[in-house]
Amino acid sequence: KFDKAKLDTAAGDITVNFKNNGKVKHNVHFLDKKGGATLAPGGEGEIIDGGASEALKFKATAGSYYYQCDLHPDTMFGTLTVK
Repeated sequence: KFDKAKLDTAAGDITVNFKNNGKVKHNVHFLDKKGGATLAPGGEGEIIDGGASEALKFKATAGSYYYQCDLHPDTMFGTLTVK
């Protein structure tokens, strides 16, 4: 699981710092909806090893969006609310 199932932020430039605290590979991928398309350029993180981290930078307008780990989408997911 992600440590946060809900993220809230202001519209515009967004930076998400992702640290893989697990022992297996993970990523974070922001989508326009579950099963949808990548929210914005920069919204799809690399698949990284346990202990590694990454900063994702992208732009988003107001709305409710979905994020997931592409390797574990059934157990690692959440909602991004942009105001």
